[in-house]
Amino acid sequence: MENFETNNEINKNEKPRWKVELIEWIKSLAFAVIAALLIVRFIFSFTVVRGESMMPTLHNGDRLIELKIDKLFYTYTRGDIVVIKDKEKTNSDNYVKRIIAVGGDRVQVTGGDVFVNNEKLDEEYIFDDIYTEGEIDIVLNEDEVFVIGDNRLPGASKDSRYFGPVNRKSLKGRCVLRVFPFNRFGGLN
Repeated sequence: MENFETNNEINKNEKPRWKVELIEWIKSLAFAVIAALLIVRFIFSFTVVRGESMMPTLHNGDRLIELKIDKLFYTYTRGDIVVIKDKEKTNSDNYVKRIIAVGGDRVQVTGGDVFVNNEKLDEEYIFDDIYTEGEIDIVLNEDEVFVIGDNRLPGASKDSRYFGPVNRKSLKGRCVLRVFPFNRFGGLN
């Protein structure tokens, strides 16, 4: 008889099975939300291209995967497409641009052409025979990059020709993959 009474006492103190399962679901959901937030904050996120400044490479509305972890483990190089914080904080959008020069490089924009370290850039990613506006001659500090949009038509891109070199701390990440539209899915170059 004692055994029966002891079991009844134990059963009275146990939580109903549905409560235990609910608590487990809540814990799992909380863990998933925290993991997702950490991934989006520190590893990668999605970026939407706004405007025409990266034509013909990227189009308005393209959705890209931006690697944020690159800030810790990757050395940005010429040709990388990056996301930059808006220096002027005029809106919540960021800029998507191409790095054409890194710290220590000399950048010259003259006669419609772009030169890095006195060598004319072979820019296969821009429209043929396009004139790059601006007259620039600058040597970048070690912590700077020079970015330009691929669309060099007059007024088409707000970039380093307009706001100057970008400090590496202003780089949010490197764009590596276009995920939408699906017919242009693939890596970026």
